[in-house]
Amino acid sequence: MIRSARKPLAVALGSAALAASMGAQATDYITLQGVEPTGISHRILGDIGLVYINNLCDPLSGLAAPNGTPTGNPNAGYGLNNGTYRNPCRVGPKFKMDTDGFVVSPINIRARGHLVHDKINYFIALEAGENALNYLRFDGDRKHTVSVGNATLTFNYIPGVRVRAGLMKTPGPEEALQGIEAADYIGSTDFMNRQMNEVFLKGNSRSYAPIAGQGYAGNISDSGYDQGVFRDWGVQFFDAFQKGPWTHTYAVMLGNGNGIHHPFTGNHGRPDVNLYWSSEHDLSGYEPSSLRELSQNPLKDGVKLYGWYQNGVRNFEIDAAGTKSRDFTRERYGVGIKALGYLFGEDYGRHRLGIELMKARGMVFVGQSGAIAYPNWAGASGIASHQIAAESGNTATGVTFDYGYYFNEHWSAGYRYSRANTLDNVDGVWRDSDRRDRINQDIALSWRATPRLRLTLAYTFREWDAPNPVLPAGSSAAAINNAAVQTKNAKLYTSGVGDQVAVRLNYRF
Repeated sequence: MIRSARKPLAVALGSAALAASMGAQATDYITLQGVEPTGISHRILGDIGLVYINNLCDPLSGLAAPNGTPTGNPNAGYGLNNGTYRNPCRVGPKFKMDTDGFVVSPINIRARGHLVHDKINYFIALEAGENALNYLRFDGDRKHTVSVGNATLTFNYIPGVRVRAGLMKTPGPEEALQGIEAADYIGSTDFMNRQMNEVFLKGNSRSYAPIAGQGYAGNISDSGYDQGVFRDWGVQFFDAFQKGPWTHTYAVMLGNGNGIHHPFTGNHGRPDVNLYWSSEHDLSGYEPSSLRELSQNPLKDGVKLYGWYQNGVRNFEIDAAGTKSRDFTRERYGVGIKALGYLFGEDYGRHRLGIELMKARGMVFVGQSGAIAYPNWAGASGIASHQIAAESGNTATGVTFDYGYYFNEHWSAGYRYSRANTLDNVDGVWRDSDRRDRINQDIALSWRATPRLRLTLAYTFREWDAPNPVLPAGSSAAAINNAAVQTKNAKLYTSGVGDQVAVRLNYRF
């Protein structure tokens, strides 16, 4: 029975024609991005957005360089950063020494359609916004004027096995696959930013010094040479199958394992392997006519169970001759559930519920030494270098819980709890004191003024901590004092990260 009295925000992938062409009613991001509706030959889509961000932080104070005394030296080393702001308290991707500012993002245009009707379809996306596709991590200067965000052909000749080739989002966590229309939040969770948006480095470091066998003095970097942005070049085999109210989707992708701007230079000797499975139970809902035109909107009623796995190896250059290091395994995996619809009965409105558990093993992105983007970094060497805990014994854990409520087709609200524990297990040169725990709680409200124009207000509570003290290097008073100063520095960098307020206006065409 169609619930005409209530108008949920459910919009399937395209229309009923698309569902029929795919042999399934349930929507999933693998098929949404890789398959085109039968009744559409070509189409042009896009987004233009403006974001205002205000980080409620105080400048750093109390930092000091260990010098054997209980208080350290506030006029050297880390102490030179007093009066500045940490990276999380500044506005990326430019990272100027301001806690608030505007970001023009996204600015993208997407072309989708069929080259050979029902047999070969294409998806091309270009991005010109101020975001990770065009800026290196913490660099501050635009690297690319326009970047390719997607460039794929899908071949639909083999029953049960669609083949997609080119640059695409890798099968992975829900947050990485979905677009901005699927939730009410503005920023990504910490686990997504650190462990899923991969940074590619020539040389690796710890505390602004190269790690033996992973880099040398001439190639550690404050920004890396590229990012993954949840994407890779490769070949994906996938399809979706309907059985009663259930739709089952699988994907197997072999990827290049390098940055999005390096399509022909792999980072290692074998392809990355990315696996995905989802099973979604359809909860058919009414599609309001005012939103029917948004053929890419994934907000369809259903309950989805899913899991994913990513595995690859990475190398560093260990000398000026370009000698490769040994292989380091990068492994990511997770499971989750997402539900959308009249979950508690029609009288209680339309809800969104989701939870996802994630794990990272090896190539764990720790952050930037001092957490202050170069050239603002005033540490001992003047190089704010990226740090990756490369050994497979280093791990990070993430959990995300999401709840949303849809008041009507114009208003919705959301609450998201996310926790990221970085280096909850350590290996190699890394120590228990390097662990960081970051808890974010997002509250957001969205107003869809029209089907294409959306205003979102979000507030993020940030509770970050360095839970483990630095252990003294010896039993002397100087060693004990140095460890205490280092512990204090770590606490100041993490616990002093304040909350964030953000507003986004987005127009979709």
